[in-house]
Amino acid sequence: MDLLKADDLRMTSKEIAELTGKRHDNVLRDCDTLNANYLKMSLLKIEEEYFPHPSGNGQAIRKMHLTKMQVFDLMTGYNTALRIKVNRRWEELENEKQQRFQIPQTLSGALMLAAKQAEQIEKQQAVIEESKPKVEFADAIMCSDDSISIAIMGKMIGIGEKTLFQKLRDDNILSDNRWGNRWNTPYQKYIDAGYFELTEKPWQNEQRSGISFQTKITTKGQAWLAKKY
Repeated sequence: MDLLKADDLRMTSKEIAELTGKRHDNVLRDCDTLNANYLKMSLLKIEEEYFPHPSGNGQAIRKMHLTKMQVFDLMTGYNTALRIKVNRRWEELENEKQQRFQIPQTLSGALMLAAKQAEQIEKQQAVIEESKPKVEFADAIMCSDDSISIAIMGKMIGIGEKTLFQKLRDDNILSDNRWGNRWNTPYQKYIDAGYFELTEKPWQNEQRSGISFQTKITTKGQAWLAKKY
């Protein structure tokens, strides 16, 4: 059984052939004869479909889709036993459709339907509650104009400063070169992408002086990292 539309039952010529024991090409021939009569009477013709042959030989397989009235018109020329078989099949199909869309007629049926709907609502609400902290976090960083440190970011996403530093180094976002003053600083492409800001801070002691770098995460970077980790 094929459905061309969700609310429009159709029976295919192939199924009719299987039910009646006729060859499919003979059923197609009978459908063509019926269509010729429909054309003369200005009635809706039987819809047909072509699809590739499974063997891939370039040939097309033809199949017709008949409405209930078209099936009955077709079966008029068949014997009584075959008409009964097809009529019973239509009854089964209509019963199946009715069961799918049936409105509960009893209190117990209505209560069961309400219970199923309530269960679906509870599952949806659970998903909403689970997503709520992430939504609140996203709203907070979108409303903020401030860059933050990696330490604060680690706390905000619940993995801690050390773990976040390690993840950023493992993913080649921060430099893992311990020599010089570039340890734990972002690579240039991530700065260019607007995820990080790098500030310089001069320092000096009795023996020497130099420049240290401080990495800050922009609001864009906060959203990116929250999604990533």
